Amino acid sequence: MLPVILARHQTVESITGIEIQKDLAKLAEKNISHNSCQEKVTIKCADIKKVKEVFSPESFDTVITN
Repeated sequence: MLPVILARHQTVESITGIEIQKDLAKLAEKNISHNSCQEKVTIKCADIKKVKEVFSPESFDTVITN
C-alpha cells in the first residue's frame, strides 16, 4: 500500500489515502495499524472524481495517484 510505504520511508507530516471501495478502505486501515502508521496515515473512503466535494482547495502539498 503506497501510503504506508511513503510513511515508513519518507519524512512527511501526514498522508491521506483515498479509496473508493469501502471494503478496501477498511483493509487499508488495518494495514496502516499493522504497520504502526496510524499517526501519519489516514484513509478516506471517497471517489477521487469528487475530491473537490471532500477536501477544500489547497489541502495537500503533493498528490500521487496510481
